[in-house]
Amino acid sequence: IKNSEFEFFKARTKKEIERCQQLRHQVFVKEQNIDEKLELDGKDFDKNTRHFFAMKSGKIFGTVRTRETKERVWKIERLAILKEERGRHAGKDLLQFVNQEAFKKGIKKLETHAQVQTQKFWEKCGFQAVGKLFKEAGIDHVEMERVPAVDFPAADFIAEGLD
Repeated sequence: IKNSEFEFFKARTKKEIERCQQLRHQVFVKEQNIDEKLELDGKDFDKNTRHFFAMKSGKIFGTVRTRETKERVWKIERLAILKEERGRHAGKDLLQFVNQEAFKKGIKKLETHAQVQTQKFWEKCGFQAVGKLFKEAGIDHVEMERVPAVDFPAADFIAEGLD
């Protein structure tokens, strides 16, 4: 990712996936009070699941999971950035990395269930709302999608929440 102060990786080992889970636990269970049974849904080690993470100075501070839910469609889930790294484009840069990986793999669509409070962030990352509001884990969400592309929206913004 050009001009990023962070490094991005696809998790390749069980230990890396477990580190992603620990970060998600910090953000979703401790910070957002989401039930741990909902957060750990048993899909982390499925064959169609991929985990990506962001590092700075050797420390993982951001993660996101994708699952191929339909042929050549990735559902983006569990995007989590540690509080101290938000507001520095980390979430957007991590999604840009996922977008590039999806484009290289010939993925035709990226989908997500975005928390309504983060909808503007997702829109600035090129996603569009395609459904009605619904509750997930007791939080208002909206279904959003975009087509993976070589280009990604410019990084000259600050969005509340994940970025």
